[in-house]
Amino acid sequence: MAQSTEQLLLSGWRFQRGATEGAEAVTFDDSKWQQVSIPHDWAISGPFDKDIDKQVVAIEQNGEKEATEKTGRSGSLPWIGEGWYRTEINVPEGYSAAELIFDGAMAEPHVYVDGQDVGYWAYGYNTFSLDISSVVKTPGKHQVAVHLQNVEESSRWYPGAGLYRPVRLVLHPAKYLATWGTFARTTMVTGIDAEARTAKDARLYVTSAMVNPEKQGKLRMTQTLLDAEGNALAQASAEVNRSMETNLVLALRDVKLWSPEQPALYTLVTELKEGDKVWDRKETKVGIRSIEYTAEGFKLNGK
Repeated sequence: MAQSTEQLLLSGWRFQRGATEGAEAVTFDDSKWQQVSIPHDWAISGPFDKDIDKQVVAIEQNGEKEATEKTGRSGSLPWIGEGWYRTEINVPEGYSAAELIFDGAMAEPHVYVDGQDVGYWAYGYNTFSLDISSVVKTPGKHQVAVHLQNVEESSRWYPGAGLYRPVRLVLHPAKYLATWGTFARTTMVTGIDAEARTAKDARLYVTSAMVNPEKQGKLRMTQTLLDAEGNALAQASAEVNRSMETNLVLALRDVKLWSPEQPALYTLVTELKEGDKVWDRKETKVGIRSIEYTAEGFKLNGK
């Protein structure tokens, strides 16, 4: 059984500007649509038109008494309207769950897989994830369609148009680490040197969540912190509780501190195990640092 894997879905997309009835259907013929790669912004090909963002107003804050024509708020780019994207994904054997992750889709995306509506995101900027496991139940090829709509006057400045950031397909085994489910934070730093580059002692508090639909098996979560050379600095483990989450503390000695001048990073390895079997494994980059607000101002690592 494979662990969680990720596929970047950047090529092989078809795009059509405007409303298109039935474009979510598996049998829909998109052969005449434009071939594009992601990231893609449909507005940057123009044509530019100042009427798109023209206003006839008087700006009271500037002391204006009479309304005059104003343009340029969104660059005269034709971002308003609808668009469709379609592509095909391939799910290999050995996986039990699947997610689609969109890093940026402008705007209000409706996502369909094999003709079924799998989710909606009422925004355009944030990354969002959709569980498509209930639709993608068998290995093989599956059709993905995305409808986007930019509404007039929904943005003050140019917001982009289309799938303007990467799209990913994430595949999981039957028991797996939750997407965005691992969070590490520094809870204690002592013995900071005069240059604020190292510390004698530090403590890292790590929370990890997992997904186990069948709620079977005696599962254990292990956290290991590695330095830049791959050496293990600390390790802790615990059985997964009923909330499918663990909270572990890693005690560290002689650590390099993170700062803009010295962005030292460690690798946190999270493993979900059942006996000797590793169900899932993820690596997370971690920086160790202290922050505080004092009467003297903001301090990073005591400086």
